[in-house]
Formats: sequence, C-alpha cells, structure tokens
Amino acid sequence: MAADKPRGKCGACGKDPRVLHQIASGQMICQTCWREIHPPRPKHLATYKQIDYARALGLDFSDDATKEQVEPWLARAEAAIYYSHDVWESLTGKRPQDSGTTLDEFAAVVRAILGDEALSENIRRTEDQRIEEAYVASDEWREQQESENYRNVPTGPNGEWLSPTLTELKPPLRKDHSYRAVAKLLKSHLGHRM
Repeated sequence: MAADKPRGKCGACGKDPRVLHQIASGQMICQTCWREIHPPRPKHLATYKQIDYARALGLDFSDDATKEQVEPWLARAEAAIYYSHDVWESLTGKRPQDSGTTLDEFAAVVRAILGDEALSENIRRTEDQRIEEAYVASDEWREQQESENYRNVPTGPNGEWLSPTLTELKPPLRKDHSYRAVAKLLKSHLGHRM
C-alpha cells in the first residue's frame, strides 16, 4: 500500500523520506504528523477516509459522523458508480475509461444520482440484485466446469484459464425508470463525450 503513496520530505516535521498524505491545505505531511491531526477514532465513528470520500461525492457529513450514518450513503455511491458505468456502456458501447471521460465528469453524475435519495436507493437495490445474480452465474459456471473436469475452460495465449468476470456475468440492465433517469443525467453531463 505504501508503494502507491508519494514519498518525500514531510512539510510539518521535515523528516525525509516519508510516506506522505496530502491535507486539505495541500501540504504533504507524513503518517506520524497526519495521526496527530487525525487521532484514532472510536469504533462507532466513520473513518476520516470515509468522510472525506463522502464529501468528495458532495455529501455533507460532519467530522463526528457515525459509520451508521455514512456507510449506507457510500454503498449508494458505489452502486451509482457501477450502475452509471453500465448505463454509459449500454449507450456508447464503451466503458467510461475508454471514452475519454474524466473522473470529475463522472463524479458530477454520481453526485446528481445521490442528490435523489429514492433514485440512489433504487439503484443500490438493483445493483445488489445484479451482483447476487452474477455470483450465482459464476457458481453455475464453476460447477459446469467441474462436472466436465475443466476440459472446456477457455484459455488465454499462455494457457491460463479465462473465467468470466462478475461484470461480464451481471444480467443486462432493465430499461426502467432508473435507467432512463441515469441515461438523461449522463447525456446532460457528458453528452459531448458520446
């Protein structure tokens, strides 16, 4: 994990080299200094990372928000991201990352979805159901391969097994109210990318 984070001189204590975290002011500080600013939290409170992520999505949570308050919204946000990506792909034939869209552009769509509590909750339930169906399909695929002693497993160029991903096994989107609402949001925010 530390390999993913920038390293360098801490802007607070001056120690070098350190794994750095960027704080709201833009200053890069080490883990030790960061913990002084953000001491360990009681277990019932949401983590600072969860609160920061929720705020980045446009949700307004105080620093003392509980996990019980924050986690349902983060589950809605995750579902909104996956669902809007799938709607985008159904409209354009490409995944968002292959279409030149930026994270900021897509975040605006997710914020708009989260702004409609009924829509975001419906999308969360729909995505939960689609993922559950994908797990069932994955289990069925594995059982079929086992029953055939893995004779018919597709393989890649190096002989590795190519099992379908959960995304590939998710059932197709229903073109219901949620689909139409998200398609409209995508067209209004990202129509220039379509």
